Amino acid sequence: AVADVAHPREVPVIAFSNDTGALRPGVHLIGLAPEVQVERVVDFAVQHGKTRFAALLPYGPYGDRLAESYRRAVTRTGAELIDIARYSDPGSDAQDAVKRLSGGQPQPPFDSLLLAESGERLRAIASLLPYYSIDQGEVQILGTALWQNQPVGRDQNLQGAWFAAPDRAAWETFARRFSALFGATPPALAGLAYDATALAAVLGRKGQLARELDSPDGFAGVNGLFRFDTRGGAEHALAIYGVAATGADLLDPAADRFTAGARPGEGVIRSNPLAAPTAPAT
Repeated sequence: AVADVAHPREVPVIAFSNDTGALRPGVHLIGLAPEVQVERVVDFAVQHGKTRFAALLPYGPYGDRLAESYRRAVTRTGAELIDIARYSDPGSDAQDAVKRLSGGQPQPPFDSLLLAESGERLRAIASLLPYYSIDQGEVQILGTALWQNQPVGRDQNLQGAWFAAPDRAAWETFARRFSALFGATPPALAGLAYDATALAAVLGRKGQLARELDSPDGFAGVNGLFRFDTRGGAEHALAIYGVAATGADLLDPAADRFTAGARPGEGVIRSNPLAAPTAPAT
């Protein structure tokens, strides 16, 4: 509704969402898209010798987005997509899906497996894996940013797993400032709100908001470097974390530059790109 009013007046809208169904001319989504998370963790796995991929995903819109982005990411790297098994419930339905993935073999036909759950549902899925010979000794478990603020490492079946998420360094600086001002820990939405407000304030003051929002160099935000692709979706530079019993270990930091010469959505974020980002606020 807001976009319908704003777009004819050439006023861009920054929405706190990652739902690509909300994209339309003049709308920019600042939320962390699952597609970016999948691309980053698949790239990291391939760089570390993984070549055969599978996924265990729930039915529904979220699972559909992950399945499609996983297919694209694996295909783009030249690796092999073995299977994507879907389920409705982490109970018996998921058990059938895990059994199908394993093929009833002592060693699964894949070396990487993406899981897209969190909380109790993730633990229920993880508990099924050893019964079908899917363990960290043979299969690298992959996850998403949903794991970042959860005690995933309490589950031994998930220790050693990899997931992509924003680098915590920038967030922790923001959180300390927030806590000092308001006496509370900031919710995740506070970071998106801060970045969106900073963009509007700084670029709007320069009279360049509409044009500069599409800068391929991106912006330094509370959750690290980000930019908008040609459709208006957000592309975040993500770090890779390894799940440990005591939390998550940083394995590969997020890039502080986007790949030189690549427009948003073209190519992946590398560890040593060249273009300098624009800071939205101090």
